[in-house]
Amino acid sequence: MFRKLVLSLIAFALMSGCGGGGKKVSITKANAKFTNGDYSTALENYIDLIPSQGVPAVVGAGWCSLRLNNSSQADSFFTTIAGSITPEGNAGWSFALWALNNPTTALAKANAVLAADANFSFSLDPRIDKDDIVWIQAACYLQMADYTNCLAKIKVLEPSYSYTLSGNNYTDSTTLLAKLQSLGAAS
Repeated sequence: MFRKLVLSLIAFALMSGCGGGGKKVSITKANAKFTNGDYSTALENYIDLIPSQGVPAVVGAGWCSLRLNNSSQADSFFTTIAGSITPEGNAGWSFALWALNNPTTALAKANAVLAADANFSFSLDPRIDKDDIVWIQAACYLQMADYTNCLAKIKVLEPSYSYTLSGNNYTDSTTLLAKLQSLGAAS
């Protein structure tokens, strides 16, 4: 299955790169499209660049897919480079996996980001930073009913937050969910 996915992505990249009328695409141009919010064009550019640029192009394609609300496609891109993924790739992958209701693996990817770079900031969109990754961690813990760790991550985001777990799953989950919502969603 994994080989088929990789071969499909490469074939798609090669086909979309053919007949482009000599259009010269660079990773710098694709990054500029992403930074300017033109995610559809950036995605096309990154896909064209996968054969020549590898991991950075796949990471860009994954992030574009996220911005275009296609978490499944983002997960597919990140999966193809699982062995050589960067903190930016793991960050995107954690967002995709969380959106796909896979909190255990999303948490592992978020943990990997912060282990590699405790002050993470996404180079193409610095609004996405370590706090978004901590938010994903908290949300994953909440989804897994690990209220102690969820509360600990919320306190990383807002140290003054004061709540004592009650031991009542309904009360704890709804209180922590409301707090996460008040902190805003991860970018």
